[in-house]
Amino acid sequence: MRLIVGAVVMPLVVFWLVVAVGAVLIVLRKRKAGGWVLLGAGIWLLVISTPFLPGALVAGLEKGVKPLDTNSIIPLEKHVDIIVLGAGHSDDPNLPANNQLSLNALGRLCEGIRLHRMIAGSKLVCSGYGGKLKKSQARILANAAMVLGVDSTDLLLSDKPENTFQEAREYKRLFGTDHQLIVVTDAIHLKRALLLFRGMGLNAIGAPTNHLIKHGTGRSSTWWFPSSGNIGRMESAVHEIIGLWVAKIEINRSSSK
Repeated sequence: MRLIVGAVVMPLVVFWLVVAVGAVLIVLRKRKAGGWVLLGAGIWLLVISTPFLPGALVAGLEKGVKPLDTNSIIPLEKHVDIIVLGAGHSDDPNLPANNQLSLNALGRLCEGIRLHRMIAGSKLVCSGYGGKLKKSQARILANAAMVLGVDSTDLLLSDKPENTFQEAREYKRLFGTDHQLIVVTDAIHLKRALLLFRGMGLNAIGAPTNHLIKHGTGRSSTWWFPSSGNIGRMESAVHEIIGLWVAKIEINRSSSK
């Protein structure tokens, strides 16, 4: 049910639903009302395709989310697990493992490997199920990590979880709550991920990557033009806002059992 609700309220879906309502009104000879509805749809498309609202929502979700550096790592306990959350993959045998990962998954894995090399004795936990594919996200992540130079003895697999809540629960089931845990995921997703992992009683800190808001030294003169990229950022923000709400419900439900 929540997946259906989440899909319906996606910004682009809302646009097409409003267009459909406007078209129906016009067919029913309620042209004035239909025209106003279509105008509203056009305004909505402009709002979600220009950077102002999407940028503000994403910035709010990524606010205070900073990559881990050496100073952040020094006070960590001796036994550290670094879990790389799943983010999509293929199991195409014609491609090397790193190329079987989605761009988001590859970005997460690279950050996980960076931290693993900074923290002596740490373990890299590869997470994610396979869906209808023969090989799981966890296995492809692990294969890609080995391609990128990580020793197989430093890799752990959690190949059953389908979503972030299950990833937190499965990590706790497999590895307990005694270890310091670093959760690697997209910056926009980190607040929700930490809410779920800490809600399971895990000693988790966040390692964000794949930031959608990046502040460089220059900006294109056309940065404010409508684009599909802005719509994508808007949908990512809405997805996370809904996800945060659902995560709070899941944690409350889990703690009440």
